[in-house]
Amino acid sequence: MTSKYVQKLMDLSLKEMGERTFTKALNTHTAKLISLDDDNEGFTYSYTIPKILCKSIDIGGKTIDILPPSSALAIMDDLSAYAVIYKDKSHRPGVSVKLTTEILRPCYPDTEVLCRFKVDKVGKSMGFCYMEILEKDSKKLIARGQHIKYMPMGITWELLFSPKVTIPLMKFYENNKESLESSYLGRFILNSLVKISGRRNVPNILLDNDTGAIFRALQIEKENLNINNNSFLSSYLLNSRYGINMIVGQIHGGATAIAIEQAVSETLQSKSIIKENLFMQYMEVTYLSALKGKLRIVCKDDAINNDINTTSINPYKHRIIGEISSSNNAIDKHLQPSAKFSCFWVDANKLI
Repeated sequence: MTSKYVQKLMDLSLKEMGERTFTKALNTHTAKLISLDDDNEGFTYSYTIPKILCKSIDIGGKTIDILPPSSALAIMDDLSAYAVIYKDKSHRPGVSVKLTTEILRPCYPDTEVLCRFKVDKVGKSMGFCYMEILEKDSKKLIARGQHIKYMPMGITWELLFSPKVTIPLMKFYENNKESLESSYLGRFILNSLVKISGRRNVPNILLDNDTGAIFRALQIEKENLNINNNSFLSSYLLNSRYGINMIVGQIHGGATAIAIEQAVSETLQSKSIIKENLFMQYMEVTYLSALKGKLRIVCKDDAINNDINTTSINPYKHRIIGEISSSNNAIDKHLQPSAKFSCFWVDANKLI
């Protein structure tokens, strides 16, 4: 497929996602494509960090709004899919297997950034993408991460998005857009496609538009459980629903990451595990199966030696690990979880 029509397909997809999925809450459908990766310099979008994705942290008695790693991960997860679609010969988005993100310098609300993606390799089964968020003017690196995807999407997807099918359809839609959208037959066809794919316009999940609104919107619920396990700290419930899901029905990987950070942050505060100003600098989420229905987020303590310097800026002070599984599974049974995560915290004073 020519780059012209792949770009049109991606623009149309991003617009559609912005009305029907978690993309709407992230506001990433407003991102503007700056360059394709034809020169191997990276597939780049420009984007303005909204305050709803930032968190307020207290540093020395002063409150600062800053972009946390889960929000950075959600942004990069959402936009990197289009880089993979562009690079893959069959234009498959794939599904996330692993996402990592590390914050390297503070980023504040309303900062104009560049989201750059370099697809290292896309094969028949796996895709690998390196991700960056940079300040637009200075080009200073704010965050970086990696996205690993499982690529097979099934024969139907590969037939529909093959160049022989997609290019004629895109040309036909482009030349007949007004008549298609205004005619009864056209509206019937478009509405049928929406129903078949399970898509629908969804209400805005945000309860407000203030700093941290995205965290409140996920509405995680704390469980009151007594587990006889030294590492167990807490568990929270997250409901899969329209607005935080993807088109295929499972929870968006970015929504999962944001729910994890919210659960871990509340856990640290309620357990008084740490008494200093810490900031989550690094997070890693491994997806093992589809995240659907009512989910349980389990947080476990995994404190590590303060002298181990495993980040480019500061030694990690604390680590919380955990897993996500169906809430129907008994929490004390050793069943395979749907996802696993690790969150690393640093001294916020040194980062800021």
